Amino acid sequence: SRAEQSRAEQSRAEQSRARSDYIDIIKGIGIISIVAGHAFNTDIYFDPIADGVRKFFYTYHLAIFFWCSGYLYKRKNRKDLLKSIFINQYLKTVTVCVASLLLIPLWSILGVINSKITVREIMGRIFRDFLYNPSGILTGALWFMPFFSVATIIFSFSISCFLNIDVDGR
Repeated sequence: SRAEQSRAEQSRAEQSRARSDYIDIIKGIGIISIVAGHAFNTDIYFDPIADGVRKFFYTYHLAIFFWCSGYLYKRKNRKDLLKSIFINQYLKTVTVCVASLLLIPLWSILGVINSKITVREIMGRIFRDFLYNPSGILTGALWFMPFFSVATIIFSFSISCFLNIDVDGR
């Protein structure tokens, strides 16, 4: 009947929302843990208590995001997987890094950086960026992107091998 079908659809929508809330809460804990861990990477770094707190957060904060990514992973064929990584991870990372390097005159005027950087050094950094080795100005947190891309590829191919199914779904 229509009423039963409507209740079933509503139930599926509620389950989907609940699952999203659950994942959002876990990711929120991960974000807070990353911020807290980095907050203890300061002048008090050698304080034994601060060092212990920092090490505690560092034991799990990245693992949370890998777990969430694996949980939410949707298998794609090889071509779509590599295209997605290229567009959504590589190009975006390289764009941010190169843009940060091209904005060096602005960073200098604003006092964000105070060292003189040569054109040769900028060109070298841009070259490293294109090799997916983030080296822009104020882009230190992007070290994670190449690592995540490789982990995604390994995970995808591992799933295919363990399930004895080709990545193309056959």
